[in-house]
Amino acid sequence: MLIKKLPHILLLFFWFTTCYSQKFESGILIGQVNIDSTWANKIYMSYLPSFKDMYTMSSEMIIAESNVDEKGRFEFNLEFLPEEDKLYRLHIPKKSDSKYSLIIGLNNNYLLFVANKNSEIKLFSDSTAYPFDKLVFEKDTVNKAFHNITTMISRRDSMASGSDYYKRKFITEKAKQDLLEIADTSSHHMVSLYAVFQSNLDDDFTKNKAFYNSYLEKWQTSENEYIKNLRAKVIEGDSAISIILKILSYVLVFIGGLIVGKFFLKPYNKLNKLSVQERKILNELKVGKSNKEISEDFNIGISTVKSHVSSILSKMSVKSRRDLMP
Repeated sequence: MLIKKLPHILLLFFWFTTCYSQKFESGILIGQVNIDSTWANKIYMSYLPSFKDMYTMSSEMIIAESNVDEKGRFEFNLEFLPEEDKLYRLHIPKKSDSKYSLIIGLNNNYLLFVANKNSEIKLFSDSTAYPFDKLVFEKDTVNKAFHNITTMISRRDSMASGSDYYKRKFITEKAKQDLLEIADTSSHHMVSLYAVFQSNLDDDFTKNKAFYNSYLEKWQTSENEYIKNLRAKVIEGDSAISIILKILSYVLVFIGGLIVGKFFLKPYNKLNKLSVQERKILNELKVGKSNKEISEDFNIGISTVKSHVSSILSKMSVKSRRDLMP
């Protein structure tokens, strides 16, 4: 086993000793890839303003480029970057492809990493198939943890792609729990955020409100723009809920008003239109008394009773005295 790994070990030793022989200053990224002739001899560095931009590419995103020499070595000066950690991407296109092309899948032609103007990053890959397979970071715990998440996602997708429904579901759920554990325990906000993003938990902020409230409380003092963007989205989600609840309350008040108006206020308003004598006669009509009985009770003529009844029916908006009965 050791003999089989000897070429790889010797290659790593040669590369590390070569790097150490150079003056390694802050604000620099040094790397080496073991690619064949199908790949371009240019490597590009892009800035990603959000985790949603990991799989997008445009000319505006590319902020630097470097030649890849015959030994696969390249170098970027990072001194022009901001002081705070941000998300970046390296990618190498195929010779036959545009420099803006990304290979998205189980084998990628790009690498996501975290950096600032003072970062010292050394990376090495001995894969001949894809530029950033079998990647090694030297003394860079943040990007090592970051790349471990990428490896975890690739392994999850590889296992799930050939599985049936329930096995795929179990694999995805296990990976999600592992990612959330990383998000909860990581001491670096970019690693933690990357784990949250890859867990697909942000597909529904309102559904996972309790998690995000707790999560943002952990990073409440952070002014990192990625944390601030997440906080804004969660607040926006809360605002959306507030708007929906407010609309629902207005609808309920409107419906309640219609009900009250129809069954309580409207009859009350109609009663106010009746004279005192008409109200007395209305009470008689409600118990089913005839015109003759009403005439005798109030000592008025039947024609007068008929006139009052007609007026009552009109003011109460009903067609017959039977409609007045409870």
